[in-house]
Formats: sequence, C-alpha cells, structure tokens
Amino acid sequence: MIDFAVIGSHIKYYRNKRGYSQAELAEKIGSSVPYISYVETGKKQIGVEYLVRIAEVLNVSVDGLLMGNTVTDKESALEMLDELFRDTSPYEKAIIIETARSAKQTLRKYSTLSDGSK
Repeated sequence: MIDFAVIGSHIKYYRNKRGYSQAELAEKIGSSVPYISYVETGKKQIGVEYLVRIAEVLNVSVDGLLMGNTVTDKESALEMLDELFRDTSPYEKAIIIETARSAKQTLRKYSTLSDGSK
C-alpha cells in the first residue's frame, strides 16, 4: 500500500532543502498552492505526471521522493536529523536517540538471524 503522507513529507523535505515555497513549486510544475499543500500532507494522492515534474524541479529522483527515507550519504542523514531535532525539547531528543539506538540494536539482532550478516 502506498503511503501518500510519507511521499508528501519527502516532497516537503526536498522543497525546503532547495529553498522553494509551496507557491514557487506550484508555479514551476504548473499547479496550485492548495494542491502542493494537500500532497505534502497526504490529503491528496499525487499522480505520476506531477511526481515526475516535482522530482525534476527539486533535482531528486522519483525513487528519492517515493523512498526518501533511504539515506545513502552522511550529509543527507545529518540534514534529516537536524530537521528532526529542530523543534524538540531536550527530553524529546533523549527519547528519540534512545529509541534509535534500540531500533538499531533490534535490527542488527534480527538481520543476523535472517541472513547471517551484520
């Protein structure tokens, strides 16, 4: 099942990273601000044509918009973490870090069971 809210959040992430407002992105792809807003919040399903247009304008692959949480380089990961932590309290930061550590440990534990690798 496609999670359009996740795709929308990836579009918003790359739009902000490129310094575009919703109005600027809408103009560049021949759409409207409400459409961009609905897509970014997952309230509207994005069509393939607009997905391709947005990917071209934001200089990211369609795959990057669909699977934007797949981070392959350290710089992108640090940017995503910076955005994540931007509006969190010290307590929330501590919980997020502890959750990430626990998730990493669990993933490694179960990945070694399924494929024998680390």
